[in-house]
Amino acid sequence: MKTNITITSQVCKSRMVMGLVSSISVFLFLSFLSCHSTSEPSNNSSTISIIPFEEAKTMLHADIVERQEFVLLSTAQNALFSRIDKLLAMNDQFYLFDHLSKAGILVFDRAGNFIRSIGEIGEGPQQLKYIDDFQVLANGDVLLLDKIQKQIITYDSTGQFKEKVFIPINSGGFAKKEENWFLSINFDHQNPDLVNNEKFGVFNQNFEPDSLYFSYPKDARNANVYYNSGIVSIGLGSIVYHRPPNDTLAIFNEEGKLIDRILIDFGSYRLPDEVVFDFQKIEEFQQKEQAFRYLQTPILPIKNNLFGLISGTDRTFWTFVINRHDKELYVQEIDFNDFHLRELIIPSANLDNRAIVSLIDPVIFRQDSKPEAYPLDVQNHLKREGTVLLLQFLKP
Repeated sequence: MKTNITITSQVCKSRMVMGLVSSISVFLFLSFLSCHSTSEPSNNSSTISIIPFEEAKTMLHADIVERQEFVLLSTAQNALFSRIDKLLAMNDQFYLFDHLSKAGILVFDRAGNFIRSIGEIGEGPQQLKYIDDFQVLANGDVLLLDKIQKQIITYDSTGQFKEKVFIPINSGGFAKKEENWFLSINFDHQNPDLVNNEKFGVFNQNFEPDSLYFSYPKDARNANVYYNSGIVSIGLGSIVYHRPPNDTLAIFNEEGKLIDRILIDFGSYRLPDEVVFDFQKIEEFQQKEQAFRYLQTPILPIKNNLFGLISGTDRTFWTFVINRHDKELYVQEIDFNDFHLRELIIPSANLDNRAIVSLIDPVIFRQDSKPEAYPLDVQNHLKREGTVLLLQFLKP
């Protein structure tokens, strides 16, 4: 697998971090919800827990991680990809997709062997124009969202087509639990018969709305590029909704009830509203002396914790974990002058609610300050342009 990238000091930093998370396109997300400007329907009754960033405690890798394992992904011709836009670990397998590829979802076993691809881009009746999101159910079914055609296609665990359902709204992200659909709702092309400017909804199996949440501002415009409605992440017994670069997380149970909202308060370093409303303005603020901070990536729920990544307009980055019970925030700043992935917590996928999965590609490996600390087979695989998954098993 080749990655043709010219490394400069700043581009390298962004490339390294974005290669570590499961969705590179999240850097272009736009959010409209913030603690300073909200307009929400009455059913958004959950109290917001505010956690000041300046009071965060230091995250120590040794206090969190019990042991590590490596998975060397196959470099077979039909298993190649350029980047990972989303990574899931389910049913003792790894599922990923690269939106630049037409291969659909690539599936690898626990040892890194390539098993199959699922879904296909094309014009046929069982094909998709684009994969915007995907989920894997406990029974092995793989569900692919195509927002252009407003449909979700289901394949069984062997990659065989099962069914296609049409959704009556324009959605950019989803989750499926029992009889409930959890859908992030795009700003454009909404269905006024079902939604009224909301960002997120819980729908029954017939896609009839049960509860709708978090309205877009009245003066909002569709200025975003990728996943403009936000990200839906699944954990054991919970669903997390987040719309980067918004600083607030919403947590739902599997029955669709909003059970918690958490806001990381960046104080005077909070991203200004004009950028929160239009993230394409981010480059203007990267040139300013004031360093603003924001939540960048999908939030990964594992056990009673929420893991994620905080970015700054000065190209600083922190990984973080929030304990959902005591609302304690722990952060670890990424030092690019002494960058060693094995000592960082970079969340990309949740393995069995026990381990965090991170991505190591050849570009990242070449910047690692301690390459000799990796097992020899891992070093050789990366030098041959292979990709490795780092499994970090959490302490009880």
